[in-house]
Amino acid sequence: MAISPAIGVLSGALLTHYWGYQGVFGGLALLAALLLGYADWQLPETRPQQVARSSFFGTLGKMTKDADIWYSALLVALFNICMFNYYQLAPFRFAALELPAQWFGYTGLVLAAGVGIGAAINTFLIGRRWPLTALLTLACTLSLIGGVLALLLEADDVVCAADDTCSNGVRYLNTQYSGTRTAPL
Repeated sequence: MAISPAIGVLSGALLTHYWGYQGVFGGLALLAALLLGYADWQLPETRPQQVARSSFFGTLGKMTKDADIWYSALLVALFNICMFNYYQLAPFRFAALELPAQWFGYTGLVLAAGVGIGAAINTFLIGRRWPLTALLTLACTLSLIGGVLALLLEADDVVCAADDTCSNGVRYLNTQYSGTRTAPL
């Protein structure tokens, strides 16, 4: 799991660089066809011969009343929003900073390293018998800290764009603020 973000971002950046968005869609279609063929060829049927029938609406009613399902769905949604927000917005930030598109692909390696470190820490804490609520609280706290740091970095960029000064050593004027740009130092 930790390596998949690196592969996805890096391969997406390479496909975009050489073949544009059509290359990305072609790569996704090829990957989907290969995975479908492999699943059909290698995965055995797991459905038992006798299946207990249950009412769809009865099951739906039980699921909508189950607080654990709602809690899990909310956490998965929030963590996915954090991750995919980066995938959605980072290319535009790279473009605003006039950085090569390939650099965005390399950030997948950093992302994979972070996921790998997080998985190792999670495994260690589970081995120490941390309760689930403590692990989730830690994950949510770290996610919140990361979001606040990203917000502060964004606020620094807004100040940079507004008055042409930056604390991070990068000077640029974003076109949405002034219509002109200067290159990074």
